[in-house]
Amino acid sequence: MKDRSRPATAAQCEAIPAADRTESAARTRDNASSHDASPHAAAQRRLITATFGPTRQYRRAQTTTATPPGATVQRNEDSAELLTAMAKPQVFPGPDVEVQDQIVERLERKITLEAGSDQESSKLTFGINGLGGIVLHDKPDADVETLIKRSQLVELDDGAVSNRHLRLTGDDPELRAMIVRNTLKTMEQAGQLAYLRTSGLIDDEFKVVVEVHYYRQRDPNARQFHKDTLGQTLFVNLNFLNEEPIAGPEYIVNPPTSEEHDRDLEETMPLEFRKDLKVTRERLGRTDKVEIAEVMPKGVVAFVDEAVHHKSPTTEHRAATAAQVRSYLQQHFAVDFKAYLDAFEKRKASFSFWRKEIGYYLEDSRSQNTDTDNLWQKILSSTDDPHAKLDRVKLVALDPGSRLLNPDELADIGGEDHFGQASIPGLRRQLPEQDYLTSDPSRNVTTKHEGMPLLKRTMSDKLLAKQSPQPMAGRRAFFRTWVRAVRKQK
Repeated sequence: MKDRSRPATAAQCEAIPAADRTESAARTRDNASSHDASPHAAAQRRLITATFGPTRQYRRAQTTTATPPGATVQRNEDSAELLTAMAKPQVFPGPDVEVQDQIVERLERKITLEAGSDQESSKLTFGINGLGGIVLHDKPDADVETLIKRSQLVELDDGAVSNRHLRLTGDDPELRAMIVRNTLKTMEQAGQLAYLRTSGLIDDEFKVVVEVHYYRQRDPNARQFHKDTLGQTLFVNLNFLNEEPIAGPEYIVNPPTSEEHDRDLEETMPLEFRKDLKVTRERLGRTDKVEIAEVMPKGVVAFVDEAVHHKSPTTEHRAATAAQVRSYLQQHFAVDFKAYLDAFEKRKASFSFWRKEIGYYLEDSRSQNTDTDNLWQKILSSTDDPHAKLDRVKLVALDPGSRLLNPDELADIGGEDHFGQASIPGLRRQLPEQDYLTSDPSRNVTTKHEGMPLLKRTMSDKLLAKQSPQPMAGRRAFFRTWVRAVRKQK
């Protein structure tokens, strides 16, 4: 059993005790002596050291009373370090499981009472329920308990999902208080409140809206890579409701960027966050790895939305269709493929009693040895139904020596729909002539860096080793939190 008093993270942050992770980070504009001595600064340093290693020099922003003419003001480096440390999804036990269980019990009771035959009730029962949000107009308190006492769950006019705040939480102040506690304790443990304190992101221009959703039943077929962002999302937290260990999201850290999306962020995201994100991308480097978060019972997955693509897990191998396998053979062995396919069709058309091996039907006596003939015959027989699926295990069994079939390339081809592209939602914006928000069309972007044509899945390795995490039994349910940067109304 894992020690539930410590956050088990997918990143190197696993080494940090939960007590230290819940300490606040000191704001870097404080004086130098108090900054270095505070327990919050110590927690920051441990978070950064866990990510970059013990040899990395911890750096803090320099404070100056005056800037000489022509000099460049040094920006806050602490917040960039923190964002980089949080970029890869963290996995840790829920901060207050008993409170979360009470929230679920009360919500389910209300949903049962509300359920009916009308369409809206059906959506309420099976869909995503917007519970409201916590609005942070100022830098969060250093003490999370003080912040919890000062905060309220309120109705959001511009929430991104169906607003059911009044129906589910409006008449229950105790329920709203529990949601606030569960949400802010999760943010504190993930290091997100430390980032908000350190970055100075909340200012005269921007506030932070912490939008909370109760996701009762995630569609098991919605498995494309995506971002949750609507051009505002800093962090995403998923508080799962599982009773057993499960497969959490699959993800790619620091995927290829989209110039169009980055231009959109210039319109919607605070400058400090965009600068920190640029540093984070540079430090993380490129990867061809699709990793997976393994979630303990009632665990949390927390990540920086702009630093990853994520998806609901595919708990089996990627599979190519028979048509894709034949197309691959035609592309790589054009002459032999045509000759053996013609021979295969002639052999199929012959009377079974007189049917001979495939080499007999080759018009130009191309056959060099029986092994080659048998390999082509086996592959063509297995791909005769164009809709048949061949995963990595079947491909290796067909061609153990990979003489004709490369299972890595074919798995990548077969998984293109779910793994090769990521969907990024369009921005939500308010046009001057409108009094409501409108959304731009979403766009698909590649998940593969130039020069890295194949994606390698950690899940595939775990499946081959028979060590793969299990899908969630029953409905896949969780609380989802979007920590959004929103411009203040002038």
